[in-house]
Amino acid sequence: MYRTIWLLGIILVCFIVFTGRMLYVQAVKEVDGQNLEELAQSRWTTSHELQGERGTIFDRQGNPLAEEVQSYSVYAVLDATHEEHVEDPEMTAETLAPYIDMDEERLKELLSLGETEGRYQVELGSGARHLSHSTRAEIEELELLGIRFRTESRRFYPNQVFASHVLGIQNGI
Repeated sequence: MYRTIWLLGIILVCFIVFTGRMLYVQAVKEVDGQNLEELAQSRWTTSHELQGERGTIFDRQGNPLAEEVQSYSVYAVLDATHEEHVEDPEMTAETLAPYIDMDEERLKELLSLGETEGRYQVELGSGARHLSHSTRAEIEELELLGIRFRTESRRFYPNQVFASHVLGIQNGI
């Protein structure tokens, strides 16, 4: 009988201690000097940017049918407060136009938008997208102020339109 009461007392004390600790943690929201709300907030609201990479599609002999390649896009920084910006739109347009397959006058208009409309930067059209590494190197050698590059990935189809209905090829290879 005494052992039963003694055992019940031990169980009751343990229950009270655990319940008290649980209530304390809920009220104070802190364990070992660490704020539980901040910990939960950091675990559940932290965002990470994941870069999507498309895999290479092979045929049964191991030859690639579609693969991801690196390409470059050109843009121009027009804001005069920026350290390196397009200072001479006319000379820049004259020099850059043949490399991005754009009319020199149209390019001059785009590069002048910083002065006329107060634009910070401008994209240079479809001819300035998906450039190869060699074209990028040629443009970099010109050392044009304010002309920058953005690295992008694009899909490359070594066999052009072969099996395009299966691969899901898009226009604008």
